Amino acid sequence: MTWFEQLCSTPHVKTVLVTDTEGRILRSSRPMLSLDELIASMIQAAEVLAQTLSAESKRGSLQLIQIATTKAYVVIFPLLRSAFHLTVITDRNITLEDIVAHIEELLPEIDLAELRALQQTIPKPKPMLPDDSELNAQELIEAVREWLQGKSSDT
Repeated sequence: MTWFEQLCSTPHVKTVLVTDTEGRILRSSRPMLSLDELIASMIQAAEVLAQTLSAESKRGSLQLIQIATTKAYVVIFPLLRSAFHLTVITDRNITLEDIVAHIEELLPEIDLAELRALQQTIPKPKPMLPDDSELNAQELIEAVREWLQGKSSDT
């Protein structure tokens, strides 16, 4: 059983996604939905925000992002210096510590060469903006990064 299959078969795990910085979902444990392209960009934006908060608070490098909702935990692991993101959504019947420990056990099994190969087979998403727009996800992320850095220098 692969690391992905092990993670998907873990009790209380509802969704497993592997995304890249191009806005693509490389692996998903559930059927793809029409707006799933946005999820990859949102994950990357959350990681940029978390990296900035981590750097500004001088509390060490970012290991993972934890989001707790009333019904679920969302745990995001940046992989290969944030070239990829592993996102796991669980229900709240498992402790956050238990699911993070389980994921950390599986991290060494992730074949990054396999993820790079998947990138070559999956087309880049079509822009969600009108054809005459010059904006793209990377530009938006860079704009957020610059804005956050500007805010931190103002204080």
